[in-house]
Amino acid sequence: MSNRHSPGHRDANEKQFTEYLRRANVKYFLLPEGAGADILIYLQPMALFEIKNPAQPPSARTLTDTEKDTQEHCNERGIPYYVFETVEQMAAVLNHYVEFAEWKPLQSKEMEK
Repeated sequence: MSNRHSPGHRDANEKQFTEYLRRANVKYFLLPEGAGADILIYLQPMALFEIKNPAQPPSARTLTDTEKDTQEHCNERGIPYYVFETVEQMAAVLNHYVEFAEWKPLQSKEMEK
C-alpha cells in the first residue's frame, strides 16, 4: 500500500518549486500534510498551490478528497487554487500576474498585519 499521503511526505519535486520561489523572492509557506494544498503564496490575492509529481502515474496525481474540498472552498470564495506538475507551469502563472499587475507581492507593512 502506498504511503504517499502519510504525515511528513512531501512531493519529490517540491524542492524545485521552493527553490524557484526563493530565487524569485516570493515568500511562501509550506502547508502541513492534509491541509488540502502544498504551498501558500504570500502574494495579493492569496493563492494556494498544489504540486503533483509528473514522474508518478496519472492515478497518483489526482487530487485527494481533502484537496478537492479545499479547491472547492477556494473556488467559492474567489481564491486562486492551482495544480502544478512543473516549475515552468508555476512560473507562467506568476509571470502572468506580475506582468498584468493583478497579483503583486505584499508590501512589508501589509505583511505585518
